[in-house]
Amino acid sequence: MQIKKDVAFDYEIALEDGVTTQYPQTKIYDQSDALVTTLDLAHITLGRYNANYTYAGTDKLLKAHTIIYSDAGHTSENTTYKRGHEDLEVFDYSVAGDQMDLVNAPNSIAIAAIKTGLGTVPASGNWSIAGDKMDLVDAPNATAISAIKTGLGTVPASGNWAIAGDQMNLADNAITSGKFDESTAYPLTQADSGNTALARVGADSDTLETLSDQLDGIHTKTTNLPASPAAVGSEMKLENDAITSAKFDESTAFPVKSADTGSTAIARTGADSDTLETLSDQIDTINIDTDALETDVKRILGLVQENFYLDNPTFDSDNNLLTARVRTYSLAASVGTTSNVLATYTMTATFSAAGKVTTYKLVKV
Repeated sequence: MQIKKDVAFDYEIALEDGVTTQYPQTKIYDQSDALVTTLDLAHITLGRYNANYTYAGTDKLLKAHTIIYSDAGHTSENTTYKRGHEDLEVFDYSVAGDQMDLVNAPNSIAIAAIKTGLGTVPASGNWSIAGDKMDLVDAPNATAISAIKTGLGTVPASGNWAIAGDQMNLADNAITSGKFDESTAYPLTQADSGNTALARVGADSDTLETLSDQLDGIHTKTTNLPASPAAVGSEMKLENDAITSAKFDESTAFPVKSADTGSTAIARTGADSDTLETLSDQIDTINIDTDALETDVKRILGLVQENFYLDNPTFDSDNNLLTARVRTYSLAASVGTTSNVLATYTMTATFSAAGKVTTYKLVKV
């Protein structure tokens, strides 16, 4: 079978028994046995099946292999019918050097145009080449020549066409809405007439879009302003119950709480700016001083023999008391024991005769 490159053809087979319920499938391979395409042939009439295909490759010879299936999925081969094999010879009329039948060539329209064009060869048999003089009236493309002649008829009276950079006058109403590409150019429309004014962008290159965004921001911030805002220094009124416990940061602000009501009073700092902290520090100092004073008073009382205890005495031959240990106590119940001892003293005395004291001393140890 012969086919033409880039031209659609119908590949067709016929089942001899005229069965119409089969599903033929043809696979076409190139000269290297690579699969080019798979054609599922559809029934036409009287057991004839076909599929349309256009080959655009470069091989000159193709191979077609056909199998008859009994199902649309092409999984069950009907072995009642033999497999078919056929060579497809490919003709390419477009390759330079091929012989071509101009009358029967595939593109009959193109060939007809060539034949028509050849019919207008000049009587001399020679086409003009670059640089030849041409008869514009009788040239082949009469339509184009006619257009040139018509155009030349509108040359300005001065005989000169305008060139780049020349000033040009626009005809009245020359610029219409259709002349604007509104994706890049933004003309004023009829709705802009009357009170509309154009504003320069200024040094900051602010556009109306920029101003609109800025005004939106101002509007957002000023929407909730009262009709008559308070001036600096004006007295302000708090709504009842406006100050709640949640309004205080108790790590830095210390509000009076419900537990402080009743007998609680708030003290002023006074001229010296003394705070409760200052007073507390001073009281702590007084406590330290009185603690020491209390100890000293108890020691004095001990020395006048309150909670006083003397032991370990020594005597001379005249029974004069030479030495002894003296202890004073903070609690009467501890006298004579080792508990709650305030101080311990050593007593030493000297005598000149029996009952006559020469020296007496009491030293805290």
